Amino acid sequence: MALLEDLTAFFNPDEFGTRALLDWVEVVGIFNNKPSQAFDLMSTSMPTFTLPTARCADVRVGSELQVGATIAAYPMSGGGVLSAAAGQSTRYRVCAPPEPSGTGLTTLRLELLP
Repeated sequence: MALLEDLTAFFNPDEFGTRALLDWVEVVGIFNNKPSQAFDLMSTSMPTFTLPTARCADVRVGSELQVGATIAAYPMSGGGVLSAAAGQSTRYRVCAPPEPSGTGLTTLRLELLP
């Protein structure tokens, strides 16, 4: 059952949202890369990206997410347009099956790409 609350502000890049390219499609979601600690001995992070379920229907393990990137169009001499990623971005791979919450949101678990 989808949430009845308006979550627009959370997915607004001028508020809390983070722009990204998900398999070369522009999306906005909530990026979380907060480190977690185990027994005060080691620190690790499991980055996640949460977005509306409707925006990630074709995502699977191995899909690529470029956090901070957008699509830019560059005119080519002789006509046509070249589309490329623009902006400072960090590349991640979806490393686990998408986790729909049942409320209209899905969380993607990520691992950093070299």
